[in-house]
Amino acid sequence: MNAKPDKAPSGESGYGSAEYAWSLAHLGDPIWLPNAEGWLLRRRIPGTELWDAIGCYPLFTCRDWEFLQFDLSQLTDLVSVTAVVDPLSAERAGTALASAFPDLATPYKQHFLVDLQSDWTSRAPRNHQRNAKKALSQVGVQRCSDPGAELGIWCDLYAALKRRHAISALADFPRHSFAQQLDAPGLVMLKATDGTQTVAMQLWFMQGETAYFHLGASSDDGYRLSAAFALMWSALHELQRAGARWATLGGAPGARASGDADGLARFKQGWATRVHPAYLCGFISDRPAYDDLIRGIGSSSFFPAYRSAPATQGQ
Repeated sequence: MNAKPDKAPSGESGYGSAEYAWSLAHLGDPIWLPNAEGWLLRRRIPGTELWDAIGCYPLFTCRDWEFLQFDLSQLTDLVSVTAVVDPLSAERAGTALASAFPDLATPYKQHFLVDLQSDWTSRAPRNHQRNAKKALSQVGVQRCSDPGAELGIWCDLYAALKRRHAISALADFPRHSFAQQLDAPGLVMLKATDGTQTVAMQLWFMQGETAYFHLGASSDDGYRLSAAFALMWSALHELQRAGARWATLGGAPGARASGDADGLARFKQGWATRVHPAYLCGFISDRPAYDDLIRGIGSSSFFPAYRSAPATQGQ
């Protein structure tokens, strides 16, 4: 396949934007894929002088999937590439997804999708509708016209979420990362208030006709008031008015392809009109280096295997 003419990234929003990729520079060096028009993050492999790459957290997207295989083949300085691709993107990619990731393209976590052109409000379980109605009678919900001005409040709510759920690793965003995310194109922020106090917030990214639920966090009062129900109800209506065709709510811990579910998964599933798995994808670009790195590790379903827990102990 011939490459398209190289050009600087422009005009993308949400997870496909340069601004979002650079907000994750604490995880790795952003790499622009000029033909597929997407972003990766280049990382040092612990204990070595070698590098690999991951898609931007939580989802990898690109504009032209047919060129992704070519772009990945040009990354000769990497050992491997790993990415999570959401169901809608996987549908658009078609056979190009497996071509770009010949070493791994397997169903991962279940993701919950809302068809905003359907009668999603009446399809929501009665319990969800009742909780949303009650919450809306107790809190006010509004879209934030200047998300950056809400940075301090958002960081405080997210810090409480991290403590509650012991969030770490890729989802442990530093303050400067959030500052960049709140200024990224396509960012939509909603907040729920009890009087003058903000008790919960949600962050979404609009990308074309798809709205991606990014993050949500509540204070103790927000949990007591079930503010997440008020926010989700309001957000889906707001995004529908903004022209979104789909709202993808992402997955949840415990909501893997097996169908297991926890509280967050049940909350998301209640709004969903479709449930499909995202895909965990992998490409080994330097097979000799990869095989050398996994020598002695033993069998592992983790990809890349050299980053599995047994492989990184003591590093």
